[in-house]
Amino acid sequence: MKDGLVIKQADTDTTTKSYTFRGLEGLVKEDGAKYELLGVDKAYKEVLRIPLKVLPILDVPVYITGTNDYKGHFGGAITKVRLLKNNQVLKQADTLGADYSFKEMRSLIQDDGSKYDMVGVDKNYQEVIRIPLERRSILTVADYTVGDRELTGNFQDNICFVRLFKDGKAVKHADIAADKYTLKGLENIIEKDGSKYEVVGLDAGYKDVVRIDLKVNALQVSLTPNLYTLGTMENRGVFDGPVVRVRLFKNDVVVKQADVDVLAKTYVLKGLGDIVQKDGSKYELVGVDPFFKEIIRVDFRIAN
Repeated sequence: MKDGLVIKQADTDTTTKSYTFRGLEGLVKEDGAKYELLGVDKAYKEVLRIPLKVLPILDVPVYITGTNDYKGHFGGAITKVRLLKNNQVLKQADTLGADYSFKEMRSLIQDDGSKYDMVGVDKNYQEVIRIPLERRSILTVADYTVGDRELTGNFQDNICFVRLFKDGKAVKHADIAADKYTLKGLENIIEKDGSKYEVVGLDAGYKDVVRIDLKVNALQVSLTPNLYTLGTMENRGVFDGPVVRVRLFKNDVVVKQADVDVLAKTYVLKGLGDIVQKDGSKYELVGVDPFFKEIIRVDFRIAN
């Protein structure tokens, strides 16, 4: 019965006390309707009524971004479950009974605009059903640019703490306020150095809940001096990025600080006549950020 109406009668075997419904694939659906099995006597009078639990032929839970283990259920003619990326098989699930599972999902599901589907196939590897994989984030992680002091984001569900990891080791603990986190003092921690950085959400027992790769962008900065002629008093140039000071170094020692126009992104070094000599010394220009940290160093070019 469906919502109180008879939709199918079973074939019965009174000897074995068994029944069989055939052709249900077009009748029973996961549509919110109420399905029941009704037992009647010879006079078609109701004897027993039992709710029929309808399970999906392929259960595809929401994937929580940054988690590794993923599990679901399957039934019907399905014998294998596969994960597809842009219509290409990416991975086949491990199966046990009516359960399937994927491991290392973090390495499989990327935030790259791709389409991911879960597909159930039969014993002949023919597709039975295809369901889009829905994804949900419980820890937001923005891109980080080298030199930034802070990284902020939101978290939810059972996350209680947030930490920054570098090559598998915790290097910073975030400040927590309600559902927001802030990692501070990162300018001396994160570099574009080939290390693997991750932002990790932990539960109340300090166990990993979710682990998100941190995308590190190189600092966009430049410092371009004009060619300097020996004996002249000034040298001018331009810069870009978070440079607020420009300094002249001679053999790794500061010998002059430039006047800087941060709006026009230009600098002027004055009084160079007695400082810059053709004496075999190494001259360099260094750009410094608002926190007095060196962010760029270039050769100071001297005309022959």
